[in-house]
Amino acid sequence: MCVTQAKSRRVRQKYGVEVIAIPSGVEHPTSGDPEVVRAFGLEHGKYILNVARMVPEKRQLDLIEAFEHAQAPGWKLVLVGELRAAGGYGEQVRVRAEANENIVCTGFQTGDALKGLLSNAGAFVLPSSHEGFPIAALEAMSHGLRVFASDIVANRELCLPAARYFPLGDCERLAWLLDDVMRTGPDRHEAQAARRLVQEKYDWSKIAQATLDVYRETVRPRSDKRHTTASGGGA
Repeated sequence: MCVTQAKSRRVRQKYGVEVIAIPSGVEHPTSGDPEVVRAFGLEHGKYILNVARMVPEKRQLDLIEAFEHAQAPGWKLVLVGELRAAGGYGEQVRVRAEANENIVCTGFQTGDALKGLLSNAGAFVLPSSHEGFPIAALEAMSHGLRVFASDIVANRELCLPAARYFPLGDCERLAWLLDDVMRTGPDRHEAQAARRLVQEKYDWSKIAQATLDVYRETVRPRSDKRHTTASGGGA
């Protein structure tokens, strides 16, 4: 089993075995405490959110550049992730963020704090050059956020509207997308579609059942064989 169709294809081609794609899931979202947002100096619906490790392949510097080129009066960019443990790249992100009062680095967040940041954001951006499986983007979609993502294979499996993807590293295109969302605000129909997609494809109960079905199918021939052998030996 693999978590994406792309990984399944690669494993199938390399090893010549049957592979089933079963994604990871996300929990049904609950609204976070709005006090979390105010504690970071943020306003409901008026910030762009990124949640990721501070490593080069997550490309937060691309997002900072795009945000600074967008026309964003009253909006902020929020980067969630541990800076101190990130080495040189984390330091670069910190320096760039500190130079702009509209960029907020929250450090690592989880639980109610992360739910609060997700449920109150205006949009979510995933500009990465590599993803195993973009769980953070799925969590954002489960909250009905408009998600923008680089057009790498793993992100394409999110099945976002075509207009929500941008070429990897194209900060100019990303800036245009951010400018558009900050001018137009949230789209209720798109938010409902995102929530519905997550519920249909990434519900943990459905994923657990699909996984159990694979296990049962895998062991059934062995069970049948053991049963036949035992019956024959006792005859």
